[in-house]
Amino acid sequence: MKPTDIKTLLLLEALDGEECLSQRELSKKINISLGLVNTIINRLLDQGFFKVETLPKSKLRYALTEKGASEKTDLAIRYIAYLSGIYQEIKTRIQDRLDKLYEDGICKIALYGADAISEISCILQSNNPSQKIVAI
Repeated sequence: MKPTDIKTLLLLEALDGEECLSQRELSKKINISLGLVNTIINRLLDQGFFKVETLPKSKLRYALTEKGASEKTDLAIRYIAYLSGIYQEIKTRIQDRLDKLYEDGICKIALYGADAISEISCILQSNNPSQKIVAI
């Protein structure tokens, strides 16, 4: 998945259901530059994913079209698949490291902090009951 696809998904999610956000507010909300927000919005408008309505005080409302909702769903599915692939890669790398430690005679491992690596390591421990992994 390309970084621009992720940014597009973030923008679609930020605009969906919001009453009225300026491009500056969108930029801050999804943490991408104002210029990139403008570029993505113009591309999405050209592709028919949004309709724009002018409100009082020079505000704009972006309404997601059916085509836009379909694109948002497609991007979300692809993003979940992308993240799943990353998770599997990380899990494999952790398992390889744990196996190497076990081969080197290290049977007890204490991990400091409860984070994603600790969580994955403890889950993987069930594959090898002779290894003891504790997150502290």
